This record gives sequence, C-alpha cells and structure tokens, in this order.
Amino acid sequence: MSDQRNNGRFNPGQSGNPEGARKRKTPEQKLLAAIERDAPALVERGLIAGMTDNAVLAVALGYLTECLRCKNIEREAELQALKYTATGGVH
Repeated sequence: MSDQRNNGRFNPGQSGNPEGARKRKTPEQKLLAAIERDAPALVERGLIAGMTDNAVLAVALGYLTECLRCKNIEREAELQALKYTATGGVH
C-alpha cells in the first residue's frame, strides 16, 4: 500500500525540482561550507591576536595566502574551461 501511495513522489518534475528530489550534500561539501562560513571570523580573530604575536600573524597570513592561491587555481580552471567551450572544444 505504501509503495502505491509514494509511487512517483520523487520522480523528476514531481517534487518541484526538474531533476527529482534534491541532492544531499556530501560530508566534504558540508565541511567546506562550514569553513567558508566560519573562516572569516577566525581569521579576523587571528589578525587581532597577530597584532601582538608575530607567529600568529604569520600563520594567519599564510592561511590567507593559501586561500588566495586556491581561488586563483579555481578561477584559472574556469577560465580555461570557458576558453575551451568558446572555441568549440578545439585547442
């Protein structure tokens, strides 16, 4: 009976989402979202603490440098993908 009631409930178009039921976040995606959400406050606290401690300041700046390096790599990959798509998949 329950199979009959729920039949088609999460099929594409039935749940309001064209792809079907929403996809759940993986643990890695949850972790990255938490880091993205909480990191600015932690870095700010690190920079404030770094006003009196050079070691803390060095670690905070190292973290920011690594974040910028990762963002730069991501953007470069996106740019290369756009160039590849714009040329019709020809190098």
